[in-house]
Amino acid sequence: MIQDAIKVIGKYRSHFSNWISVMYHTYRGDNMIDIVLRSGYRDRVSFDYVVNIARYNGGMKIETLLDKLKNGKVPYRKGIITLKGAPQNGDPFSVFVYEEYKFLEVAGKTVIDVGANIGDTAIYFGINGLKGSSPWNRFHTSTKMPFLT
Repeated sequence: MIQDAIKVIGKYRSHFSNWISVMYHTYRGDNMIDIVLRSGYRDRVSFDYVVNIARYNGGMKIETLLDKLKNGKVPYRKGIITLKGAPQNGDPFSVFVYEEYKFLEVAGKTVIDVGANIGDTAIYFGINGLKGSSPWNRFHTSTKMPFLT
């Protein structure tokens, strides 16, 4: 248990100059948190983005990735996906950067996406061979928001 806590602290320390403040606000569950990356990059990001940054170890610089995500541009494979309504809605970081749904074999299948939000998961599945999708969300307009470029 202590070893896990030390690993988490190490991840925050490696990414954030203000890691103590970031961890404190994360612990409190604050929705928006001021961050300062080790490079000096400053921003105010959501709780979810802080957690995703802390675990990020990909090839793209975090600053570049954050700038793209904040503008609804999601790097995926060798292209860019534009999501209307991101990052205020959905979780493109988890869906496209971490590919948290990669384990699901959707090629040639039809999926009902309950809680579709902005449709980021449906788009991810579509890129990966989905035959068809029925995105459902309680907010009627949000499932009409995404588009692909």
